Amino acid sequence: MKFQLRASAIALSLWMFSSGQMSAAQPQDNGQSTPKAQTRLPAIARTPGVFDPNSLQKSNGLWFEGDLLYWKSSMGSLDYGVESNSKSSVHHGHVKQPHFDWNWGGRLGLGYKLPHDKWDLFVNYTYVHGQAHGDAGDSNRVVFPSFATRAKRGGPSSFYAHSAKAHWHMNLNMADIELGRCCFAGTWLRIRPFIGVRGLVIDQDYNVEYRGGTVAPRDVDKVRMDTDYWGAGIRMGVDTLWGLGRGFSVYGNGSASLLSADFDVHAHEKLKKNGICKINLKRDVDTAVVTADLALGLQWDYLFSRDRYHVGIKLGWEFDIFFDQNQLFNFVGNQSGAIHTRNDDLTFQGVTLGFRFDF
Repeated sequence: MKFQLRASAIALSLWMFSSGQMSAAQPQDNGQSTPKAQTRLPAIARTPGVFDPNSLQKSNGLWFEGDLLYWKSSMGSLDYGVESNSKSSVHHGHVKQPHFDWNWGGRLGLGYKLPHDKWDLFVNYTYVHGQAHGDAGDSNRVVFPSFATRAKRGGPSSFYAHSAKAHWHMNLNMADIELGRCCFAGTWLRIRPFIGVRGLVIDQDYNVEYRGGTVAPRDVDKVRMDTDYWGAGIRMGVDTLWGLGRGFSVYGNGSASLLSADFDVHAHEKLKKNGICKINLKRDVDTAVVTADLALGLQWDYLFSRDRYHVGIKLGWEFDIFFDQNQLFNFVGNQSGAIHTRNDDLTFQGVTLGFRFDF
């Protein structure tokens, strides 16, 4: 019922707006002659409000978008151990996880305004790289490992390493296809609801090394874990543009996706010098994954060459979350044969600098 009321309100606003434009466009006979030539004003000054892609004159109906991304990625449940100053107790210590770095990424898109009822078709591709590093342990502190396993049952009661190093890196490749339509809920507010599909590939590698102690006496215990993920599904969202005047606007965009997903997970552990393989496990997971995207920022638009071309520049902040991306093995213990996994999330946040050109 609420959706129907909102849809009716938007439709009424659009009808009133278009009716006002039509009436304003009709010539008025006030007893004065209309000059044959008029000075052409800039599009933004002549049409107050926000940029309307359908107002371009004699264009090809195409536009190009390019975004430069400076994002920080983060993955939950990558704790690789507990750092403590005691070799016999883990009750007092500090849980260690890798430090996530800021990295550059990019996004490219191409759109086409369809000839039917102001619909448009937009395709874009996004690439993001993420990495994280961590180290723990020194001459006064040891590390109780999260991922290392005992080569044999039993062994020493205290299972620790003199030091540990961790390295995580990730590559995200994502493609979206959108079918949308720009409409107005007033002169200064433009909305663009859309529906489409999303394809997503994420590759993750997590390597942890434990040196010395009872984990690897005079050796290095190397744990290598990787996840290959792909998914495809339906995406829906809305883009909004709130006019401020003089070509400036505030944009706020949001979308959500439901993807059919497949995870291929592999974990391998061995002693580096002795060459002893401790575990070699594989896991296939078929499930559904939810993603969500939010963006907020400032945008500037300018039309030129008799409204045939348009240039837009934006600067904003984005939040993206991909649920249940951590399917790695965690806390493997061969005393009981139990294997634990933690379904944690992959997130991105950071600055986006974008450019748009309509022609």
